[in-house]
Amino acid sequence: MTTKIVGDIAIINNETVLIKDGASALDFIASIGYEYNVTKIAIDKTVLTEDFFRLSTGLAGEIVQKFVNYGYRVAIIGDFSAYTSKPLHDYIYECNNSKHLNFVADENEAVRRLSGKRDECARFYHGTKAELQVGDLLTAGRNSNFGKGVQANFVYFTGTMDAAVWGAELAQGTTSGKIYVVEPTGDFEDDPNLTDKLYPGNPTLSFRTKEPLRVIGEVEDWKGHPPEVLQAMLDRVNAAKEDGNDRIIEGAINFSQYQGALFCPGCGQQIATRYMTKMDKKEAYRFVPSAFHKKKV
Repeated sequence: MTTKIVGDIAIINNETVLIKDGASALDFIASIGYEYNVTKIAIDKTVLTEDFFRLSTGLAGEIVQKFVNYGYRVAIIGDFSAYTSKPLHDYIYECNNSKHLNFVADENEAVRRLSGKRDECARFYHGTKAELQVGDLLTAGRNSNFGKGVQANFVYFTGTMDAAVWGAELAQGTTSGKIYVVEPTGDFEDDPNLTDKLYPGNPTLSFRTKEPLRVIGEVEDWKGHPPEVLQAMLDRVNAAKEDGNDRIIEGAINFSQYQGALFCPGCGQQIATRYMTKMDKKEAYRFVPSAFHKKKV
């Protein structure tokens, strides 16, 4: 087993399987915790038995629960595109919207996810279907690629390739998706559509800014999601549109002033209620589906 320490994160590689079941997961946790005194671990997927990725075995839930019980955050590094199981890709998607377990492409993304600090993002990405050139500026005020296509008061970007891939695939338009490397030219903030207001923390490293984003490069070798996984997501998006739940938060809201509920700063309607998450006892917001209509938040 080889171990590299980056800040307070242990990155583990091994040529053979180390975690086969709940018992071996506990042995692994005890070993890493004792030797390195860390609670953030990035492991190559080869460390895990392949049965972990067969959800029908129940091993994923058993093993992950061991890490959660002992307060560990884990990133699994690897290429997961070869797996064709829709339930597995749904599981990966849900995990990547949590802070306890993430599936990532490389060590750099693992460190960014586990650190949870936007300043440590090595790169920022913007997924779209627009044709852009290096040096172009992405500015607020254009119609949004998402939701009802209303005028966007912000430009959105991310620190992870996975979120950028979804952006490129789900953006409106008939051309092929593009992923650009961008740099902010001014201040930016967490995107409330994907971060603390829906999920504790900012696991997808999603941000927004009113200042221009400068295109400094293009990612040309990115891989899209398997067709069935993409279609499942498109079905969700279309269902949200039909239900009127495809609303994008475009307002600047001070959430600290709301004790039990969140109200639209534009129309005054209640759009979310505050609740306490069961797993980590964090405050989060649950949006009210009936509140999502054509008006912008």
